[in-house]
Amino acid sequence: MKSIHGVLAINKPPHMTSFDVCHHIKRLTKSKVGHTGTLDPDATGVLIVCVGATTKYVPFLMGQSKVYQSTLHLGTHTHSLDTSGTILDTQPITSLSFDEWNQLIMGMITTHHLSVPQVSAIKVDGERLYKQPNIDPNDIPVKAMHVYDAKLIEVTPSSITLQMHVSSGSYIRSLNVELAKRSHNLGTTSDIIRIRNGSILLDQTQDIPQSLEELNFLNPKDLFSVFPYVILDDITPILHGKIVSLDSSEPMVCVLVDDQPFAILEKVETGYRVKRGLWYENMGD
Repeated sequence: MKSIHGVLAINKPPHMTSFDVCHHIKRLTKSKVGHTGTLDPDATGVLIVCVGATTKYVPFLMGQSKVYQSTLHLGTHTHSLDTSGTILDTQPITSLSFDEWNQLIMGMITTHHLSVPQVSAIKVDGERLYKQPNIDPNDIPVKAMHVYDAKLIEVTPSSITLQMHVSSGSYIRSLNVELAKRSHNLGTTSDIIRIRNGSILLDQTQDIPQSLEELNFLNPKDLFSVFPYVILDDITPILHGKIVSLDSSEPMVCVLVDDQPFAILEKVETGYRVKRGLWYENMGD
């Protein structure tokens, strides 16, 4: 069978882990695979899966920001910070108007240092956190999570629906708990949807493919649009690992060859050098 390479944008269904999706695609394509950011099992939406030679893209795509929509339910606190978890506490709801919620949400646009959910895949002492139900709360990692933008969608007497544009590695469940605290409420999350991953939108995704004919690979160029593109008259120097001079001050740029990403260059003191080659055989076919 011909080697299969490419990047898929999967609309992950609920009740399925990101690993499950990758395992299915690995069996289908008989190629190595990797994804660019875990989604909670109950969450849905954009999951970028790199197949074959494009797994070299993963480090550059994983760090891209993401946009989520979710529902924050008020008056309840659960051990997992979502509605699938065990209820630990309840309290009467403090009601806010749409404008009051909107003001609070705008106040979330900053960097937060928050504990990750206890039910999460992050490793502590070499073991997944969700496998450590008796961990000391003081040992749960605190992560920096940046909110670039936020939007209030809907307010009901017991919940709000919102969107957040966040840095890679942010936990929407933790951010929603912080928002609930600022409203003097308990809160827990449901219906998390990743509606954007980097430059890839939800409407660009496909269902999990069941056959090779259903593989709908993305244009690699679309994946690297967060980097400034450059075109070189001569790519020989970067093929030989030499430093090249560019009229740019960006920390990293993406070199295009035949309108496809060829390499990521990083800025050094004397110019730009190759950080990672992106080209692979039969690219663009």
